[in-house]
Amino acid sequence: MDPNFPAMPIFPAMAMISRAAARELDRRAVDEFGVPGVILMENAGRGVAELLIYLDQTGTLASSTRQKTDASVSNAASVASVMTRLACGNPAHRMRTYGNVDGEVPHPWERRLPEENGDIAATWEAGLPLERPTGPKEVDGTAEMTGQTEVNLPNGVIGGEDNPSRQTTRRVVIVCGRGNNGGDGFVIARHLSLRGYTVELFYCGEPAKYPHDAAVNANILRQSGFPMRRLDDPLMESPVEAAMTALENSLRGAVCVVDALLGTGAMGEPRPPMDLVIEQLNASGTPILAVDLPSGLDADSGLPSRSTIHATHTATFVAQKPGFFLPSAIPYVGRVHVIDIGAPPTLVEQMVQWPY
Repeated sequence: MDPNFPAMPIFPAMAMISRAAARELDRRAVDEFGVPGVILMENAGRGVAELLIYLDQTGTLASSTRQKTDASVSNAASVASVMTRLACGNPAHRMRTYGNVDGEVPHPWERRLPEENGDIAATWEAGLPLERPTGPKEVDGTAEMTGQTEVNLPNGVIGGEDNPSRQTTRRVVIVCGRGNNGGDGFVIARHLSLRGYTVELFYCGEPAKYPHDAAVNANILRQSGFPMRRLDDPLMESPVEAAMTALENSLRGAVCVVDALLGTGAMGEPRPPMDLVIEQLNASGTPILAVDLPSGLDADSGLPSRSTIHATHTATFVAQKPGFFLPSAIPYVGRVHVIDIGAPPTLVEQMVQWPY
């Protein structure tokens, strides 16, 4: 983690959050604290965009050297001890753990809402804004209930007219998966575009079938006329081959490619066409910034799949993932940066873990 990056979290570099704990944190942030999931996704994507811009402006985007502050574990015995305590059910032998992280809880971003929210597919096809069931929104300092999710983009920090760094001809390629990791990628694309970057975006699947918050952010780009190319378009002849060719051409000369294919919830081998995309990104030689974790890497075990992103940098959310400290993960994560997503601090403190 770079000590000069201005958005450093307050938690130590060794802090970790497992797959189950990350899901529980998101669930509680939404259900108990009232933080809309789309806001968490907005904060996550914007944080990654700001990190990418920082790395680009400081000339370190292509550097993956891990600093001492990156909290690398120095020996296999320490790693084994960490993982044993993570997996052990006896509280006396666990890591210092807060909150209930043992049960698998459905991730709030995985909740598609066709029953509660009307026909999302029809809404998408009609080109209309997506709506979510009632939730709080701040209007002139007071909360009101509304059925529509809005994302307000402030001037100045991102995309403001007074920001000279907005003017750039730098080009970034973003590849988005079918889930919430892909939703983060859509947010990243919007903020990089607002800062003047040329963004070429590729995505998988049908956005109408995405988790709700990812679908919202895909729809924002669509309403904006943002160019998006589907990697597995069923209407094209040989869609994957054509998309791979287009992706290969886009990667030439790009300053960075953002891996937003698979997040912490993914387990097992990446399915087509994601496996082919991963192999192509690795072969391109373009610096790769992975969102939350390199696609194909298991967040908890640190074990890579046959097709796993070799990231130059990893922008992970809330805290590092336990698998990052394993020797098997070191060649894949590159330089790790922790991004704050705006979850309540007391909740984060309850859910993160320390190896002591």
